[in-house]
Amino acid sequence: MKSRRKLTSLALLIVIMMMGVRTAHSSSESYLNLSGTEYLYIEEVNPIKICVDPDWYPYEKIDESGNYIGIASDLIEIISVRTGIEFEVVQTEDWNQSLEYSKLGKCDALAFLNETEERSKWLKFTDTYFSDPNVIITREDHQPVTDLASLENKKVALPEGTSVEERIRSKFPNLEIVVVDSENTAIEYVENRKADMTVRSLSMAAYVIKEEGLFNLKIAGEIPGLDNNFKIGVASGDEVLVEILNKGIATITDEDLERVKNEHISVNIEKTFNYKAFLIGSGIFATIFLAVLVWIKQLKSLNNKLRSRQEELSILSKQLSESEALYKSILSASPNAIIISDREGYISMISPATIRILGYQGDESPVGRNIMELLDRDSQLKAKEDIEAIYRGESTGIVEYIGVRKDKSRFNIESSSDLIRDEEGNPKDMVSVVRDVTEKKKIEEELRKSEEKYRMLSEELQRKNEALSESSIVDQLTGIKNRRYFDQKINEEKNRADRQGTKFSIILFDLDKFKSVNDAYGHDIGDDVIVKTVEVISKIIRQTDSFARWGGEEFTVLMENTGIEGAIEEAERMRSAVENIEHPVAGKVTISIGVSEYTLGEKVETLFKRADEALYEAKRSGRNKVISNV
Repeated sequence: MKSRRKLTSLALLIVIMMMGVRTAHSSSESYLNLSGTEYLYIEEVNPIKICVDPDWYPYEKIDESGNYIGIASDLIEIISVRTGIEFEVVQTEDWNQSLEYSKLGKCDALAFLNETEERSKWLKFTDTYFSDPNVIITREDHQPVTDLASLENKKVALPEGTSVEERIRSKFPNLEIVVVDSENTAIEYVENRKADMTVRSLSMAAYVIKEEGLFNLKIAGEIPGLDNNFKIGVASGDEVLVEILNKGIATITDEDLERVKNEHISVNIEKTFNYKAFLIGSGIFATIFLAVLVWIKQLKSLNNKLRSRQEELSILSKQLSESEALYKSILSASPNAIIISDREGYISMISPATIRILGYQGDESPVGRNIMELLDRDSQLKAKEDIEAIYRGESTGIVEYIGVRKDKSRFNIESSSDLIRDEEGNPKDMVSVVRDVTEKKKIEEELRKSEEKYRMLSEELQRKNEALSESSIVDQLTGIKNRRYFDQKINEEKNRADRQGTKFSIILFDLDKFKSVNDAYGHDIGDDVIVKTVEVISKIIRQTDSFARWGGEEFTVLMENTGIEGAIEEAERMRSAVENIEHPVAGKVTISIGVSEYTLGEKVETLFKRADEALYEAKRSGRNKVISNV
């Protein structure tokens, strides 16, 4: 008799469970609301080929038997059952090949990935169907990480081709990215000190640390705004397929997610089923089923509501506890002041570093005071404008203020603020991270003064170098260019003429019987004669002509874009002008001139030789003449 009552109870329990599963399933299907077009689409396109990450457990994996398993697999199965879409997994060697297959059209969709700007170039994404925050994993001896942007010279190991790599590389250029082939390799890099940290999802981190026994690693912090929001990426960009998948995703409940997650991360409890007892119990239960049907439905409804509420409260309680622990760790570990204030500016919470930075002692605290009291008058006006902008949803970045310590002393601070929002997304409080930059400002000012001093010294050195350079190509007596300059200039003009086919000529002259002037009147009078001659000729030649002292009483003129005829005319004007100079002591002095035009391809030495031969002929034939040598 007792045995029969046990069997009856067992059968009753089993039928209740079966009804519960069937009812929940029917409820999920009932609100898909597929259109006729969508039903036809499913019949035509089935099966949908999907690519997955073959080695990313507990998210997804292809096991040794070729089966697709993991969190993503279970959720995809739920979507399949509730939409009627059949999925066929395309075998790939690794995630990079899956991405490549998607680009090449070898699969219709990627099952489980984050949406990024790069991926959106060829994928159309569904709604999120599984979310998981990203956390920072370090060795046990590493300090807690509150802000990746503040780290310097830190190596972060990240798997190649992942959305985390793309987002970390873009958002934190201060970090050195070490690209590895898998997430397990990234963990090994951190463990073996080849990298300082890695970034993984919370679920993946908890699973790997537990399964691999990596108890020398820890979760050192969370990355706000960098959560994993996993979606299905449709390669073809097919709007109808995306819409159907979104309807299937909408049926996934919190209970579904918790159950699937626990199956792959928590300890699995397997239950056996006694078919013999079930058959006996079912027969007995058939006689009482009608009598208790109404009671079962009422009880089931109440139980479902109670269980759902209990699970909800349990999850919220756990999340709240974890959040509080995380916030306390962040506040305690931060070397900067962290201040939380309400809309009116009154402080409700601070980090321990705030006490030290503001100069409070013992049990003293700025909690309850208005945040404006911590700033000087000028900074208060700017801070009010910044706070109003923040509550309008604008970003102010890092701003500088003058802070006021408890002893009324002033100091330089940098502040970065953001909003804390409630569950509905409405602004609730403001959190500010404040850093004392007084020493930094002093160093910057000293550096600025040093740079200014260096700039002035550099400019002075440049002026002296320019003066030195100029003096090296100028004749000290006459102030015109010297032979060094002329050698450089004529070679440049030769190269231009050879490239462009332009003309140029040179005039070579010296003062007739100048040695007699020096012997008769002395070198001072000779110098005066040279200087006067240069002054007169400088007024005759063109601005484009290059006039230089060749040596002693010998001079030369380079005439750009000028043939022999033009050079002879200018030489004759020079000769005539010098002849008409009346020197107070030396009297009249004349010059003899040789002129030659450059022939394409000839050497500069040959050009000068021809001009020198013409000069010699002018002197031989009586001096005070212009002779050309073409």
